[in-house]
Amino acid sequence: MKVTSLVAVAAQFVGGRKTKPLPVNPNSIAEPGMYSGQTSQHLEGGATFFVAPGGASLLNISIPLTNLTCTPGGATHRDQLWISKAAIKPNGSFTATASHSGVWSGGYEATFTYNFDGKFAAGTAKGSGGAAGSYRENVVYNNGSHYSCTSNNQTWTAAKTGPTPARKLVAVSGNYTGQTSQYLEGGVTFSVAPGGASLVNISIPLTNLICTPGGATHRDQLAIAHAAVKSEGSFAATGSQEGAFQGESAKFNYSFAGNFEGLNSRGIPTAAGSYREDIVYSSNGTKYTCTTDDESWIATHS
Repeated sequence: MKVTSLVAVAAQFVGGRKTKPLPVNPNSIAEPGMYSGQTSQHLEGGATFFVAPGGASLLNISIPLTNLTCTPGGATHRDQLWISKAAIKPNGSFTATASHSGVWSGGYEATFTYNFDGKFAAGTAKGSGGAAGSYRENVVYNNGSHYSCTSNNQTWTAAKTGPTPARKLVAVSGNYTGQTSQYLEGGVTFSVAPGGASLVNISIPLTNLICTPGGATHRDQLAIAHAAVKSEGSFAATGSQEGAFQGESAKFNYSFAGNFEGLNSRGIPTAAGSYREDIVYSSNGTKYTCTTDDESWIATHS
C-alpha cells in the first residue's frame, strides 16, 4: 500500500477543557521537581516524572521502554508506559493506573493497561529524598486466538534531577523544541505566546501509525493551531480535519496535552506530555482505523 500525500479540505481546532487547580499538601514528603532514574529492565532513561508544586501530584509519568512477553507462543515486544497524573498521599506513597484502546503489532485491536506505584523517602541534610516502586504493563489482543502480553511486575528508582519549581508554574514565552517517544530529534515544536496564556503552532512533523485490519504502517504529521494554558501550567487541545489518505476520503483526529515543569537540571524551562493521532478511512468496502496509540513528548525552551 502506497501512502498518498495529505490533502486537507477543512480543519477545526478546539482548545482544551478547563481543569481544577492542582492540590496542595504542605505536609507531603515528596519534594517538587523533576525526577529521573532506572528500571529493572533498563538502567538508563528508565523512568521520569514531575512532582508538581505543593507535593500532592505526580505528573507525566513515563517509562519509555517496557519489555513484554506474550502468551501463548512467547513472542517478545517493546512498548512504553505513560500515565498523566497520580495523587501523592501525605506519607509519600502513590498508586496510578491508566488504560487505552489502540492497535497492536500485526494490526489487531488491543487494550493497553498500565500500573505505576511507589513511595517517596524524605530528604535529609545531605540531600533530596528519592522515590522507588514498581510498574507493570499488560496488553490484550485477539487475532483469532486470545493473546496476553505483560512486562510482569518490575521495579524502578528515581532521584530528583532539577531545581525546586516556583509555587506557581509559569509558561515562559518563546519557542520550544524536543523529542517524542517515536522520534528523538525534531520530534515536537511549539511556541508560547507572549503572556504565557497559550501555545500556538503545535507541530509533530512525523507520526508513525499502524492500521487495523492488516497491520500496514504509515507516516503522517500532527498540527494543532492553539491550546490554552491553565493557571497551574497544564494544557490540552484537540484538532480534526477532513482530507485524503491512501487515495480515499479520510477523517484525521489529533490530541496534544501536557504540563509545564519549571526548570530542568540545566536551568532551561521544560514541558512534557502526550499526543495521539487517529485516521479513519474506507477502501474497497473495508473500514480502516490507523493510530499512533498514546505517545509521549518532552520539550525545552529554545
